[in-house]
Amino acid sequence: MRMSSNEDAQLPVEKRGSDTFHSLQLSVAHQKQTRDSHAKEYDPLLPEKRGLAQSLQNATVREIPNALAKQVIEKYEWLGN
Repeated sequence: MRMSSNEDAQLPVEKRGSDTFHSLQLSVAHQKQTRDSHAKEYDPLLPEKRGLAQSLQNATVREIPNALAKQVIEKYEWLGN
């Protein structure tokens, strides 16, 4: 007898139905997939960026143009389209 999904969710992962376990393994947030994909891209400035990211001492917050903000958002965020 197959348990309901609610009952199945109460069990430890290894005891759940195979379809539930399979779907858990495939559920990766879009943002993580995108970040992982971009992490594989070559960036010659990466060592410098990592050094600067060690501290927020020299960080600044500034306004950017809407067009640039749109590029960043569309590159990294899932907008449901």
